[in-house]
Order: sequence, then structure tokens, then C-alpha cells
Amino acid sequence: APALEKIPPSPPQTSTAKNDAKDSWFGPGILYVAIGKYQGETVYSLESEPGRVVAYVVPATGFDIQLHVRKKVALMGKVLEAQYTSYVPLVRVSSAEPVK
Repeated sequence: APALEKIPPSPPQTSTAKNDAKDSWFGPGILYVAIGKYQGETVYSLESEPGRVVAYVVPATGFDIQLHVRKKVALMGKVLEAQYTSYVPLVRVSSAEPVK
């Protein structure tokens, strides 16, 4: 009989749909200023390619998001609304990593 391959146990699945105040990574993509406002705040869009928004973002207190506008970044933050627009989450971003 053929030997059965040993399959390592898969890590537990973490649900990104649940709004459980856990930080997640979004991107990489180019950050732009979006048109809308969220509770009076400027909203930014993270686009993986022109016109393809992967997340709408607002900065966390003390995070200077302006430094990253029109740059390619990966953003880390908490989901505020999982379906802010059709299938695109709104994220409160607390940090950014530049992407080459």
C-alpha cells in the first residue's frame, strides 16, 4: 500500500469578517485621498491596481497618513465596517509599511 503523506495540521482559521478589534494587514497598494467622509474625517483609498480598491481607510489618532499618500504601502489597522461599500472594508489604520 502506498505510504500516506503526513499532512501538518493547518493553523486555525482567523475570521476577518468578524469585527473583533484585531489588527489586520491590507494591501499592498497605492494610497489615495478618497471622495467621501466618514464621521467628518477624510477617507483614503488603498488601490491594488488603478481603480481596484482593496480598503477604504481613516487614520488612527496620532498616525500621519499624509506621509503615505500616493506611495505603495501595506497598511495595518482595525476594520470599522466590513462592508463600507460593496465588499470593501473601512479600516482604522495605525501603521504603514512601505512596499518596493
